[in-house]
Amino acid sequence: MRILASWGAGWLSGRLGSIEIPKMVANLLIMKQVQPSACVAGSRWSPQRLAMAGWMLFAAWGHAQTNSYKGPSGEDWLAKDQSIPTLAPEQQVWVRAPAGTFPMGARPGPDCLQPADPIQAFNAYRDTTVLADEYQGPHWDEAPVHSVTLGAPFELGARPVTGAEFSRYKPEHRKEYEAVGKIWDPHAPVVLVNWEEATDYCRWLTEQDRKEGRLAADLEYRLPTEAEWEYVAQRAQAEGREFAETGDHGDWCLDWWAPYADTPETDPVGPEKGTIRVYRGMRNSRGAKRITDRGGTLPADRMSDVSFRLARAKKGFRGTFLAPEPVARVFQEVNQKKFDWKPAKTEPPFFSGAGGEYISRQQKKAMSLPYWGRHHVPSITWCDNGDLLATVMTAPNDGSGQMAILLTRRRAGQEQWDPPARFFILPDREICAAILYHDRDGTIHHYSSLGPSDGMNFKAVRRVSHDHGATWSQPEIVSFWPFSDFPKNSFRRGDHRFAWIQLDLMEEVGGSLVMARDTLGQAFGTAYFKSTDHGRNWHEITRTGWQADRLGKDGGQAGWAAGWHAPLMIGADGSLRAIGRTDSKGDIHGHAPLSVSTDGGKTWTYGPSGFPGLSSAQRPVIRRLLDGSWLAVWFTDSSERSIKRKDPEGLRIRDASGKERRVYGSLTALSFDDGQTWKYHKLLPLVGPWEPFWAQFQYHQKPQSDVTGYYSVTQTPDGIIHLINTHRYCSFNPAWLKEPMPALSSPR
Repeated sequence: MRILASWGAGWLSGRLGSIEIPKMVANLLIMKQVQPSACVAGSRWSPQRLAMAGWMLFAAWGHAQTNSYKGPSGEDWLAKDQSIPTLAPEQQVWVRAPAGTFPMGARPGPDCLQPADPIQAFNAYRDTTVLADEYQGPHWDEAPVHSVTLGAPFELGARPVTGAEFSRYKPEHRKEYEAVGKIWDPHAPVVLVNWEEATDYCRWLTEQDRKEGRLAADLEYRLPTEAEWEYVAQRAQAEGREFAETGDHGDWCLDWWAPYADTPETDPVGPEKGTIRVYRGMRNSRGAKRITDRGGTLPADRMSDVSFRLARAKKGFRGTFLAPEPVARVFQEVNQKKFDWKPAKTEPPFFSGAGGEYISRQQKKAMSLPYWGRHHVPSITWCDNGDLLATVMTAPNDGSGQMAILLTRRRAGQEQWDPPARFFILPDREICAAILYHDRDGTIHHYSSLGPSDGMNFKAVRRVSHDHGATWSQPEIVSFWPFSDFPKNSFRRGDHRFAWIQLDLMEEVGGSLVMARDTLGQAFGTAYFKSTDHGRNWHEITRTGWQADRLGKDGGQAGWAAGWHAPLMIGADGSLRAIGRTDSKGDIHGHAPLSVSTDGGKTWTYGPSGFPGLSSAQRPVIRRLLDGSWLAVWFTDSSERSIKRKDPEGLRIRDASGKERRVYGSLTALSFDDGQTWKYHKLLPLVGPWEPFWAQFQYHQKPQSDVTGYYSVTQTPDGIIHLINTHRYCSFNPAWLKEPMPALSSPR
């Protein structure tokens, strides 16, 4: 019976994946069936020897049952034990994959590019327990299905590299890991490792194992290609196995990301150049996982849910590069001559472009952009050559992992905007927004947010262009002090985290840049950061988290501005003023909170701003004009009041006839005393096609102006003001802002 029990234990150990001889012998010794001397002496077929031999045979059989896969022609894909262990402290098991051809990718459903149901999306925003009904099938970049041939056999690690293994290469990794509040598990997949570190580890382990005779001279370790990863995962899935299906971690791959080509490929490795490295195997926000799903991020990015596994193959693998994508019109034939900015006439007042879309919602090439039928969080700036550049974020909904930043151009002297182009994307990663900025040297800045993992801060990406947006530098993750240690931007201050970057940049008199970032946590607000090196490094000038219980309280003081999306005003005396959005949770006497700092942003005092409180789907803008005055674009009512409750209060203004009347929608106002008082209130006539989102609420009357939207504004050197909201563009001169609203027409 003891012999049979030993054989059964061996089979079970094999099924569990451990067949190392030292462990087997140790187990037998524990069972007291074999004495140490029995391994080298004793009768030829004693019961002890039968027990040990059977244990080993059944262990190998059980292990083979667990890890046997069929190749394309029916041959076994055997996850074999490594007869000579690697330098790493844990045993690796390899999945042997023969050369072969397979269909790569997936066919998205007809609703792939449809936005989420607007009512559900709105409710999901208000209540995080509600999930918007977003399309859950294959994504746009998983298409088309195409034939891929892998020309040589290779082996793929059946599990990711562990923390203990990686720490032999980088001993300080554990300390860095624990520094961000994580509990170290040496046997868990290693995370917070960027693509460069993963590839460096592969090279290091190759050298070490060759030196020690653990790896043949003609073999090497490397990251698997995206095709190799999917090849093995498809076969495992076909056999009912769970390769890469356990856990929530993705795996770095060798490739640069790009949309698939609709042609057969052999040993594809993505494009020769790129900005995004692929990872595979991560679960989406609803816990589902598709083996064809593609993720990607910057090579320097460290994520708490992306690890890597080893491929073992013949050295010198090169692969086949994907042909470059065609260059979009927005990046072609960009004039490199400086524009002659002649001062525009100050009179008469003019307004142009009401209702004009700068990005059409009817895109013929929606799948290749991609474009989900809606866009959000715009930004606009000007170029020295006279062109205007504008960006928007497009996504099914605001919390989606499917997002893209589109860019369009309005060339000097032209009325039409160029067709939009894909400007920035991180597949299956939340990027939320982009901001554009023209600095005094003529450099165009682009900043975008990178969505967090494990509830950490959003990171920030920076690119610049020195040729009016024709070409852009490689994106880099910028440093935000004191949150710039490992990994960049991943620290939390108590329960407060830094979120999106989505407000227009400010430039101080001395040339320093000031950026706003929304904060999340016990009390949401806006923090401000300053850069003195053209945006490469930023340090916080506010004190997020200080006296959080007093944030936004009338007469109270705390360490940062109250409310989200709070545009900043820098006064001539150095004082700072900001007016934020509280989603009806922190208004002061019915007004949006005004935050004032006289010590450079360390301490803020709060009071009513005089502007109506705002809520979701509204982002105002405040911008200093060339004449020193401040322009505010605000709303007469919160979306909560005008859309949900259908009882807008509006704003009473005096029109050109001298009569007072109540108006509703977007309004403009001017301040000539650094935001202390505001005058010249009037409606912004940007009523265009109503978005389906708001139309479904059956608004009680036809609006006179947009009641929601995110605004961005820039002023060109000729004095003309250019403004965009979520869908529309207009331009006007300062004289128009001071002109009273026209009187109402007499009823017939």
